[in-house]
Amino acid sequence: MKPIIDIIDGEVVTLDKPRTTSKARERFMQIVGESPIEELTILHSEAPDVEEFRTELVTRFPAVGALKPGIVRAGAAIGPHTGPKGLGVALIRAK
Repeated sequence: MKPIIDIIDGEVVTLDKPRTTSKARERFMQIVGESPIEELTILHSEAPDVEEFRTELVTRFPAVGALKPGIVRAGAAIGPHTGPKGLGVALIRAK
């Protein structure tokens, strides 16, 4: 399982649990593309393909590329939910 999580009102919520990495990545891209984004940073927990992930994001979503998303390590609050090699984003949706 590759859980896709969100944090809503301070609580961790599971949005989906795809079984494979490729399905998880595709579902994740669908979620990112649901509405315009104001700010975005890529989070990872020692993921070896984090640069590839950023490239895929900015290629699929040119508006995200214009934001010049940075890459940071996931903190202690997120890391236990993703495990090693986790990938994700912290984002603020445009109003």
